[in-house]
Amino acid sequence: MQALLHDAAEVYINDISSPIKRLSELAGYREIEGNIQKAIYRKYGLPEIESANVKRADLMALELEARSLMKVISPEWKLSNLPMAIKVVPLSPKDAETLFKARYTELVIIEQDSKKKVF
Repeated sequence: MQALLHDAAEVYINDISSPIKRLSELAGYREIEGNIQKAIYRKYGLPEIESANVKRADLMALELEARSLMKVISPEWKLSNLPMAIKVVPLSPKDAETLFKARYTELVIIEQDSKKKVF
């Protein structure tokens, strides 16, 4: 669930590309974004600190998106030079929303089922 919600703060504040977000002038923005993200994690009973696996998967997705969708990639992004066998196919906003909601529902059902089991 944490992986699915890791960028949920962007619902409440605009997303800013990673290289720009890292600028020292945007430290206040990063703090606000972090506070919102922690509140979302708390709401869903998740750890406030992102797991290393979620961070790694996010960076992998960023690289995959950059290579598949962007014509020019900033060297500041420090992407690996590893070949990627997967290509991103852009979805319509409606299709993306449908897939997100379906995965969210799956995860909620799995969580509820795991709480019902008595060991």
